[in-house]
Amino acid sequence: MSETFEQDLLQQTLSRLLRDQPDALQQQFGELGLLDLIDGNGESRSAAMTVHGELGRALGRVPYLQCAAARLLLLELGLPARTGWCSLLLDPSSFSWSVAPGAALLPFAEQVDEVLIFAQGHLRALPTADLQAHMLEVVDPTFPLSSVEVPATGEPIAEVSADRVAQALCRAESFGRAALCAEMLGSSQQCLETILEHLRLREQFGRAIGTMQAVQHKAADMAIRMEGMRGFVAAMDSDDDDRTAAMAKAYVSDGARFVAETCMQLYGGMGFTWECSVHRHLRHAHRCGQLLGSPTQLRTQHIGGL
Repeated sequence: MSETFEQDLLQQTLSRLLRDQPDALQQQFGELGLLDLIDGNGESRSAAMTVHGELGRALGRVPYLQCAAARLLLLELGLPARTGWCSLLLDPSSFSWSVAPGAALLPFAEQVDEVLIFAQGHLRALPTADLQAHMLEVVDPTFPLSSVEVPATGEPIAEVSADRVAQALCRAESFGRAALCAEMLGSSQQCLETILEHLRLREQFGRAIGTMQAVQHKAADMAIRMEGMRGFVAAMDSDDDDRTAAMAKAYVSDGARFVAETCMQLYGGMGFTWECSVHRHLRHAHRCGQLLGSPTQLRTQHIGGL
């Protein structure tokens, strides 16, 4: 069975799952073994990117990204994966992965079982039930956030050095950026398909608005921008270089926001309503663009490292 066939099958399965069972995603993801895709080799990375692409298309609300990042962190440290849904924290100042105790942000606080923290020379696992989580008002409702105060306690998993933890976090961050690129590409693809269907059906002045040249130019701009995004995502299927992932994240973040904003413009006033999925895709693009480094931050870091 070819890798392409397996990816197509995975994509079709996820598409049906996200469409038919949106309220049972977390359970179904566990039963299908999708958490086990993160094992450090190229084939599993490509499959994980496929998962994130479908999550972006459907705006799936499941803590897959932070659980995958936590598993990759443990893998990089040579430790076995935790059972259940384990998560990394977010540093509120940088919106990047963190394992430091103290004030932090926790995505999907009600859906993850435990978080990883590094304190006193040990990597520890702390049950989320032991945390006082306070829900925050967020831009993207598909990515709920809670503020937490994380103590330097919990079940010790292993004794590791701060340098090793920092290196492992860097790898988890690189993977997270690649996964977010795949997710934003999936969201943008859904925006493009949605608006093309709208342009065929919506009539103004007695004809389909898709026949108007100005509208066609905007739709073409969306498609052209997505070709560049698609090239970056395809390259990251096999290239896990940190700098490549950072630059890809900067480009794809700008592209996803452009595609969603243009899609909303072509929809007109109805695009700004919650009943229209375009509104949610635009919020998703803004959130993904800030998570693990905004385009400005990533480009500044890249220039500083030259």
